[in-house]
Amino acid sequence: MQTMSLTSRTIWYVVLFVFAASSFAMLWNVNQEFTIRVPIRGGTLSEGVIGIPRFINPVLAINAASHDVARLVYAGLMKKTPSGEVVPDLAESYEVSEDGRVYTFTLLPQIVFHDGVAVTARDVVYTIGQFQDPAIKSPRRAVWLGLTAEAVSDTVVRITLRQPYPEFLPLMSVGILPQHLWGSLTVTEFVFSTLNTQPIGAGPYKIVSISVNNSGVPNSYVLTRFKDYQREQPLIASIALHFFADETLALEALRSGNIDSLGALSPVGAQGLPSNYRVIEGQLPRIFSLFFNHNQARIFLNPEVKQALQLATDISSIITAVFDGHALSINSPVPTEIASPQAPITDRILQATALLEKAGWVRGVDSIYERKRETDTERLVFNITTSDTNELKQTAELLKQQWQAIGVAVEIRVYGSGDLNQNIIPKRNYDALLFGHIITRPSDLYAFWHSSQRTDPGLNVAQYTNAKVDTALEALRTGIFTTTTSEQIAIITREFAKDIPALFLYSPFYVYAIPESLGGVSLGPISEPADRFATVNGWYRESDRLWTVFAKKEYQKLP
Repeated sequence: MQTMSLTSRTIWYVVLFVFAASSFAMLWNVNQEFTIRVPIRGGTLSEGVIGIPRFINPVLAINAASHDVARLVYAGLMKKTPSGEVVPDLAESYEVSEDGRVYTFTLLPQIVFHDGVAVTARDVVYTIGQFQDPAIKSPRRAVWLGLTAEAVSDTVVRITLRQPYPEFLPLMSVGILPQHLWGSLTVTEFVFSTLNTQPIGAGPYKIVSISVNNSGVPNSYVLTRFKDYQREQPLIASIALHFFADETLALEALRSGNIDSLGALSPVGAQGLPSNYRVIEGQLPRIFSLFFNHNQARIFLNPEVKQALQLATDISSIITAVFDGHALSINSPVPTEIASPQAPITDRILQATALLEKAGWVRGVDSIYERKRETDTERLVFNITTSDTNELKQTAELLKQQWQAIGVAVEIRVYGSGDLNQNIIPKRNYDALLFGHIITRPSDLYAFWHSSQRTDPGLNVAQYTNAKVDTALEALRTGIFTTTTSEQIAIITREFAKDIPALFLYSPFYVYAIPESLGGVSLGPISEPADRFATVNGWYRESDRLWTVFAKKEYQKLP
């Protein structure tokens, strides 16, 4: 090198640099080709929650914020998966009697609560007893009546139902309370115990710190991975839940980087998020429909009127305008029954008006369809009654505009939710009710559509009666039928298509904003917002690259 000229040495260094850079690039490409990215334990997540937790207790929880914390802290005998399957959690196994009435659960060995005390069958029996106790006034008490629980041994619990109940196993995903902490409390002490805000469970995460404001209201909870959790250990080391009074404040925190993720977003809130975020959706069990009350508005006794309204309803445009696309068009009282694509709206309007005119309806001087009867003139005029939420008010207005095209006049009546639920719905004081209800399991349909539920406190707000539907609903509720659940639902859907007791409109999505760096998140059907944590054990913030031959099979397709 010393004998080389300056020019020769410069050329030599350039060639050497190019060779080194090329070698490095080649090695990097080989590494990328034969290795994959795999999640590793570590990292943190700051999650925004709209609402303030009050009772972080499965027995007393009444709002989404409380359920969110409880889902991470507590564990049940079973747990739900995003696919809707129910699998063992604290239970090692379970058996069901031939008549479907007796369930015997065997607990995992060496499971403990966050304070190190063993979880036993007595804790399960105690928890069920609190749900059933009328003095506790659990908001979920009704679903726990009609069964008895007994501890056969420390690790075996037997639950006996009065009659078979097809959706019993999902109930057992409820969190188990530690009897050694709660058992000595009176009813008053149970409700006001600090354990409701400083809970101890046996779930995948445990609380390590709580931040409160000057009024003692929680601002945030910090949870860390519970290392003695017996099932799949969570990958994220720590999760902080930050609580906000409304969506506006939560979105400000998201855009400023104070939180990493935010769920239960409105369609407006989901717009304009930073570029390093992505929005994922989960199917909610909420059904929004327009229920026809033929007892008050006699025009709904005419089948052609309901058929014409159905034809002239452009659900896709409603979903776009009201939900910015974050909803599913439906044609059944079951959330998973997706509607078929609609024909062009212009064609359907022509079909609707032709249907009305064939039945004797003619346009009046104000362009509203009418039909003369022996004693009076019947006009296509009725009211839509609904709640004062933005989505429902917008939907009602769009329906009104759409139906003007087929000569229908609609008056919109808007009430506060309290007034609507307490004074209007119980009296069935509406022509058509634009309303939503929750269907988490097929048996829930009974309360909304069985003929025995036509009057208050029943929820059959359309006052619908159909013997075939009644039989199918009874089978779904008891689990006693010779055909499958899907066949019973098909019977109901078929009868509804003929009778049209309601127009089934849409089922909104659960909208969840997460950072691009958060992996492993999967949303399936969501019966409540806390269900987004169904796969939380597999979420990750940090990753590494491993040679393919050494990586687990489930990581082979990670980006």
